[in-house]
Amino acid sequence: MADGPLGPFKYVRDVLPTGERGRWDGTMAHNPAIVAFGGRYYLFYIGLRADEPGPALDAPFAAWRETYRRIRIGVAVADAIDGDFVPMARPVIDTDVAPWPHVVTTNPAPVITPEGKVRVYYRTPRVEGDRVRNVLAIAEADHPLGPYRAVKREPMLPASMHLEDPFVWHDGRRYQAIAKDLDGNLAGVWRRGAFAIR
Repeated sequence: MADGPLGPFKYVRDVLPTGERGRWDGTMAHNPAIVAFGGRYYLFYIGLRADEPGPALDAPFAAWRETYRRIRIGVAVADAIDGDFVPMARPVIDTDVAPWPHVVTTNPAPVITPEGKVRVYYRTPRVEGDRVRNVLAIAEADHPLGPYRAVKREPMLPASMHLEDPFVWHDGRRYQAIAKDLDGNLAGVWRRGAFAIR
């Protein structure tokens, strides 16, 4: 918490993860994004459950693959922006929403549309030939808690646009977005920020 956007910030309390063993999001929570809807606040995040003991932190990715495949998008709800956020018992966007095979849902970027819908842009790996690409999917619902349905049958951008960590907003006239360009095919420079308008 801070008095202004430049800080200084001070710690208030933990919000997530739940710490409850066995819950889908009991071990890790990451990538928060909050939207206001119907007088309440909805915190979108990614979570997972890690078994103990897990691989060493410096172990190769192959050792973490099974844990990584548990990442899903969840939502926690509060009546006030600084209130107690209550996480839902299940993910709100699972791997069955996007119409192509994938193993995780991650990096949620929720936005309230001019029509009053909740649209979530998110990242999911997709196999393209002999490579795995991070593609962006779009899901939409009438309420932040879902149920969500796919907006497009294909990823939002071509597979050559290897992006992650999107942030999307509507400025009253159009959608705007920023994301990290993992290959530089959109931003022109490897791992730089990309900006798009629709």
